[in-house]
Amino acid sequence: PVRVLLDTFPSQYQTTLILPALNLLSSHSPSEEYMGTHTEAAWMANREVRAAFGRFNERMMRIAETIDRRNRDPERRNRWGPGVVPYVLLKPCYGDPKD
Repeated sequence: PVRVLLDTFPSQYQTTLILPALNLLSSHSPSEEYMGTHTEAAWMANREVRAAFGRFNERMMRIAETIDRRNRDPERRNRWGPGVVPYVLLKPCYGDPKD
């Protein structure tokens, strides 16, 4: 059984090929911009666009608050046990992607 298990693991060569790709695809760019955080001067000149941007920004803030509240809720199934990691995948953020 041990030999069968070891045969299922990738070789060192395969691992050295895939790990850099996984690291690159799972990290955030330092110059990353987040939706709803940056405005354009042309947007702010138009009253309707400015109002739509304000509504969008408020909605993003409510979504972030909902995710934070759910992350703090100990009654949620994924909020107990060892290695509890907060959900941040689709959380709107304003700077640090870990916030």
